[in-house]
Amino acid sequence: IAWFIGLPSFDEMSTPEFIHNAINLYFLRDKTEEAKELIDQGLVSFPDDPLMLESLGRYYFEKGDYEKSQETLKNVVPAKPDMIDVYTILSVIEMEINRDTQKALEILMKAVSVDSDNITVINNLAYNYLLINDITRAREVLDKVSSEDDKFLYATRGLLLLMEGNLEEGNRLYNFAIKSALKEGYIKTLIEQKKYLEIGKYYLKRENVKEAQRLLKKAVSMKSKHSYFKDQAEKLLQELPIWRCNHHRDFVFLNFRVFVYCT
Repeated sequence: IAWFIGLPSFDEMSTPEFIHNAINLYFLRDKTEEAKELIDQGLVSFPDDPLMLESLGRYYFEKGDYEKSQETLKNVVPAKPDMIDVYTILSVIEMEINRDTQKALEILMKAVSVDSDNITVINNLAYNYLLINDITRAREVLDKVSSEDDKFLYATRGLLLLMEGNLEEGNRLYNFAIKSALKEGYIKTLIEQKKYLEIGKYYLKRENVKEAQRLLKKAVSMKSKHSYFKDQAEKLLQELPIWRCNHHRDFVFLNFRVFVYCT
C-alpha cells in the first residue's frame, strides 16, 4: 500500500487486478477514504472495468449509501458474473436494508452456482433462511461447512441456537464470534450489536419485556459503521408499548371498540 500513497495517477504498468488488490487492502484496514482515492484513480484509467466498479460499489456500501451501492454492483454482474463479493454485498442489502429475503435468496443461489464452497455465501444463505424462520434448512446449509473457523459462521450458528431456544449456547457462540473479531474494529461492534438485538428478540418472544428493552437499548447505544441493526433495534423499542398492549389482558369493550389499558 505504501507504494500508492501520494501518487496522483498510475503508470502504464498498473492493471485493474493490481489496483483492486490494493483497494481491498485499504478496505480490510477500514481505510475507506484512502480506498476511494485509489478507486477514483483506477476509474480514470479503467472506467468500465468490473473490478473498479465492484470497488466503487463496495465503497458506497461502506459509506452507508446502499442505493448507490446496489445500483453500481448490479451493473457488474453481467460483465463479470463470477465476482462473489458482488453477490454477498447485494444479498446483505436485500436482507438488512430492503428486508427482501426472496430477492436475497435469488442472489445467493446465483452465488452458489458460481462457488458453492465460499464461506461467506454459505453463511449468508443460512442466515437468510433464519430470517424466514426456516431453521431446518439453515442448519442443513451450516452442517455442510467443513471449516467453522469463521466469525460470521459462529454468529449465525449462535442465532440458530437462539431461535431453537438455546440461550446459553447461542450467547456463547456470539461471544466467540466477537472474540474472533477483536482486531477487526467495526466488524466486532457489528456482531456485538447483532447479539444484543437477537437476544432482545429472544426475551421479547418470552414476554420478558424489561430484559428485552434493556438489551435493545444496548444495541441502539452502540456506535457502528452500519446502522441497520441499530435501526431494527430502534423499531422494536418503538413498538414495545404496542406489543405490551397486545399482550395485556385488561380489555374494555365499548360500542364494539376495544380500549386497552397498558401499565
